[in-house]
Amino acid sequence: MNTLSQQRCSGPVSRRDFLKLGTLGLGGISLGEFLKVKAAAGPAFDDPDTSVIYVWLPGGPPHMETFDMKPDAPADYRGIFNPISTNVDGLSICELMPRLA
Repeated sequence: MNTLSQQRCSGPVSRRDFLKLGTLGLGGISLGEFLKVKAAAGPAFDDPDTSVIYVWLPGGPPHMETFDMKPDAPADYRGIFNPISTNVDGLSICELMPRLA
């Protein structure tokens, strides 16, 4: 009968500590070489400013005029379009999407 405690091999260093030490060791070894290459490359040039094109596409139908019609709600809350029934009982959608029904 093997239990979890019998399968584990607890050593002086846990796996997490071992990985941390290994990462620090590799980073320390390669840091000197990285600094030499960076110094040999000469002065760094600043990257030019970049531009971002942000496209805002308003105009999609709100959910209250597509799938959540609320036909029994007061006029202030329901949309201007009428609901049509679908092949699912109790589900109605906007009259503008008859092929979806």
